[in-house]
Amino acid sequence: LQREMVAAFMEEKMPYSPHGISAAVDALKLQLPMMNAPERHLIGFRNGVFDLKIGQFRPHHKHDWLLLANDVEFNSPVSGETLQSHAPQFWHWLNRATAHCENKAERVLAALFMVLANRYDWQLFLEVTGAGGSGKSIFAEICTMLAGKGNTVSASMAALENSRDRALIVGYSLIILPDQTRYVGDGSGIKAITGGDEVAIDPKHKQPYSTRIPAVVLAVNNNAMSFSDRSGGVSRRRVIFNFSEVVPENERDPLLRNKIAAELPIIIRQLLHRFADPHTARRLLAAQ
Repeated sequence: LQREMVAAFMEEKMPYSPHGISAAVDALKLQLPMMNAPERHLIGFRNGVFDLKIGQFRPHHKHDWLLLANDVEFNSPVSGETLQSHAPQFWHWLNRATAHCENKAERVLAALFMVLANRYDWQLFLEVTGAGGSGKSIFAEICTMLAGKGNTVSASMAALENSRDRALIVGYSLIILPDQTRYVGDGSGIKAITGGDEVAIDPKHKQPYSTRIPAVVLAVNNNAMSFSDRSGGVSRRRVIFNFSEVVPENERDPLLRNKIAAELPIIIRQLLHRFADPHTARRLLAAQ
């Protein structure tokens, strides 16, 4: 903008100074509207946004303040739409990850709905374990798509337990704990966050405060975390999935993530339809 201003002065053959240019640009900035935080119930697509509150797709609006969007078109539903027939890449991954177990597949879908609908109020957290190539990283990628990339943050168990590090996760609706080294602890941070308790936040160069963090937490590990808590506060909140079937190296598709992203509109519609009564998903996760 400063260069544009200089070009305008030069075109008019008018004198200028670096201080004058900076002051003029700063004055112009004051006329700009304040940018608000993006609404967390909006999932951005190339051709519009899906509003989770009303369950409808609509065009983009500048006042949505979205900074990121999925690079796929949100298409209209077709007659007789199903995951199996209209989202074959996702369906194949789901069945492979759950070892073709129908009950487990239903519960994985319930977990995806929990992320999509941001049901942090269920006071649960998700943990996916399995060897490399078992599909757990794709699960995390799908969760990121459903929550929205701008609403997702990567953290660690240590960050959840430290007031300074917790400042990094404020304002996000999905917290992913990827590839945790073997964790052994009482889980006080994850217990407080998923339990809806206020936690201390100590931002750098700002006044400390306390707040609730309304986010779903997803841990992705090779091995299950070990908690020393004996009160049951962690165990009753923990929903753990083990992806036991490893896909052979020669059968892995490096483009699977992009292929599933193209099916995202169908996945969203089917999750909302399947769990029109959210308590159905809640019961499935409680039984896991």
